Amino acid sequence: MLDRSDILALVALATSLVALVISILQALQQYVSSAEGYRRCADSVMGLWADGTRRRFRQSELRFEVIFETPVIFLAHPDNKRGPIPNRPISYIDGSIESYKKTRTLLPQEQKTADEKALLRVHTADDEKASWVTLLSSLQLEEQKSREWDRKNHTTAKGKIYNDPQYTLAVGLQPKKRSWDFMPDSVTKPYATTTMSHLIEMVAMLGMYWKAFDQMTWNVRAEGNGFIVTSTEVHGLGLMLSFAITGRSNFEETRVIPNEDIKELCFGWVPTLFRGKKNEKVAPQSLTLGSHEEMNLTLETLGVSVETADKYEKKHRHLYSLSFEIVGMLGSVFRLRGSNFNRIPNPTTDHWIQSKFSKMDLMNRFIDNLNELKLDPIPDQLLSILSHWSNIQSCLNVAEGQINIDVSEALHDALDHSDKYLLNQPTTTLIGVVAVHITSVIYHIDDIEFQVSGILKDENRLVLRNGTLDNIHGRQEILDCFPARSGSNKDVKDWIRLNLHARGLSGRETGWVSKITLFAEELYTGSELWLQQLWRMLGARPLEALLLSKDIVEAREKRENMDMEDLSLDLP
Repeated sequence: MLDRSDILALVALATSLVALVISILQALQQYVSSAEGYRRCADSVMGLWADGTRRRFRQSELRFEVIFETPVIFLAHPDNKRGPIPNRPISYIDGSIESYKKTRTLLPQEQKTADEKALLRVHTADDEKASWVTLLSSLQLEEQKSREWDRKNHTTAKGKIYNDPQYTLAVGLQPKKRSWDFMPDSVTKPYATTTMSHLIEMVAMLGMYWKAFDQMTWNVRAEGNGFIVTSTEVHGLGLMLSFAITGRSNFEETRVIPNEDIKELCFGWVPTLFRGKKNEKVAPQSLTLGSHEEMNLTLETLGVSVETADKYEKKHRHLYSLSFEIVGMLGSVFRLRGSNFNRIPNPTTDHWIQSKFSKMDLMNRFIDNLNELKLDPIPDQLLSILSHWSNIQSCLNVAEGQINIDVSEALHDALDHSDKYLLNQPTTTLIGVVAVHITSVIYHIDDIEFQVSGILKDENRLVLRNGTLDNIHGRQEILDCFPARSGSNKDVKDWIRLNLHARGLSGRETGWVSKITLFAEELYTGSELWLQQLWRMLGARPLEALLLSKDIVEAREKRENMDMEDLSLDLP
């Protein structure tokens, strides 16, 4: 039987054991709590990317280190196997179930009803989630919805089914392991990384516009299509960006063409029809139109005289159409066969305002005037244009922005035929015709401005007084008012080009001018090249219908200088 001293000894032993256990637990708690940042890598913050979070014990420091994974985001061709991180798998976003799984993004049906609505409607409850998780969900949703819309329009009223388009641009991800030890103190959430160039391209893909882009202070801000990107500078890290949803988004007909070449348009570079098809040194592979200085340099490159370029710079910068005419005459065709997408980023500083004129009325008027020409024999290129137009007649009865795929394919066929003809011509002649066209436009507008104050009212003449149109009697009266100038090509009697819309006219004047903007007084066989380029310029606009305005970066830097350092996609 235990005496009093034995009982006291047992109690002391039990107390010591309890104290030992508590001490051990406290020590373990200290080690576990040394895993700083582990709670900030939870699934509520990172979504499915939280599965890559783990603790790693560092024996030399007797503590746990938190290792997590976040994506490196970039844009490339879907077949590209080389990413920013060597020997790491690349997952591309295409809206498929497999892509959702590989990019660790929740499927729409797996998300709660509130989360699904948060992607399309204004919300303020997702401040806990890292903004790059929302970006990945938005990119997946964009691909899913837009591709569904594109497939739905493959079959037309005629019953013809086109082959699936081959998209050549997609957002790619590579997982990168990071340690919380190297997170700046002011950053409270894991961040993904990208480069400035890829960010600019993603902004264009999502239908956003740059509201601010100051590279001196790195104040950048983009908005549009229900999204917003804002920036702040973090000491020890650099530029930090936050992506958020502000409203409903449209991912169908308004998305940009998923063509790899549009990446260059985001930086003011325009790939030309010569790219990959002519190795001549005189054939420009791209044009730069991203600033007024670059526009002047391009004019000089095309052979426009210094005097004419100076006249454009000093007096006619408001001729917004001139840069778009250069894109139409010499730019590549960006549309993808079998696809209905027709939006491209605006590579210029000018604004494309569709509501001011009708592209189909413009083409219709152009063809009407071609039919009025009395030529014998009829040039082969004129016959070709009229033949292709007969296959595009349905465009005349289709509302702008709703051109079906049959019409788009017919336009694409016409442009391919035009390119084949143009590329068989001497490059110097082809570029020279563009230079003559630009010079003619600038000097004709100069003539119009000179004669505005001198045209008197007459019963049989067009009355143009103080920049307004009072009465219109017909094409011949307009020709009488604005005599033609002689071009550098003796075989061509200049085309009279009215560009009053570009001079700022609006209302009913603009509506009228849109129908007669281009017409020919007389066509000679030597002008077939010019004719084909004008046809190409007009045909490209319905095919790639709307240039998104204001989405070109105002601070023009060479693209290679944009790839400076990684950017984070989350605010602290």
